[in-house]
Amino acid sequence: MLNKMKLNHTNILVNCLPKSSSLYIVRTIAETISCDTIRLGSRGVNYSQIDPVAAYNFCLQKKNVSQDHIAPTKFNLDILYYSGITKFILIFRDPRDALVSWVHHLEREDAAGVQWHRNLLYASGIISEFYYDLTWNEKIDDLIKHYYPIMIEWMRGWELLSRDERFSIKIKTYEEFLEDKTQFIEDILEFYGLLKEYQKKIIWPKISARKSNNICLDTHFRKGVSGSHLSEFSVEQIKSINAKKDQNLFRQFNWR
Repeated sequence: MLNKMKLNHTNILVNCLPKSSSLYIVRTIAETISCDTIRLGSRGVNYSQIDPVAAYNFCLQKKNVSQDHIAPTKFNLDILYYSGITKFILIFRDPRDALVSWVHHLEREDAAGVQWHRNLLYASGIISEFYYDLTWNEKIDDLIKHYYPIMIEWMRGWELLSRDERFSIKIKTYEEFLEDKTQFIEDILEFYGLLKEYQKKIIWPKISARKSNNICLDTHFRKGVSGSHLSEFSVEQIKSINAKKDQNLFRQFNWR
């Protein structure tokens, strides 16, 4: 019989839809509680798989935090469970706005200019083969066709798995973060039993001048707004993406 590891430490996992301010949020937590950050999963979204060795080492450390985009698969859930990682945060975002942030993200030098990153995006089905030869509007159309369904499936999968009784999973949203950033971080700290120690002691990371495509390279912060698809998509693109809505998901998280 497999033995489940037992955690007696502060090991915080924040698993997020890409472009939901997750790096900024995790760096805030890491600086606030003074700990290292670690990656548990491979790169990607729909194919991000946990490295069992990384999960094991994560649990051995006394205090750390991980920011990941782990896919909602039975393999990943079982590795989490038997590694003792049965409590974690999920962060969702209106996928239309996440797509806006993503198309800007892909123009950064450390994304567009890196061959392995292009290979990963294409192999994962996130972009078409000739994505970087397209115009700006064509790139948005390409992502609506390829990446948008992946985001929906990622969130739908995790929402379903969040009901697994072996786990204690708290779902937060990017929109909640924008509404009250301090309360958002305090909710996570409270979830992990750390609020009493760190309340009113939150340390926010600095937005450095190191930027690419107007995106902070240290925190990946760009604008920090909601509803951006309404101003950056064409009328036709808004109609197209709204036709692909997952009504239950949108209703549950009040995305209009």
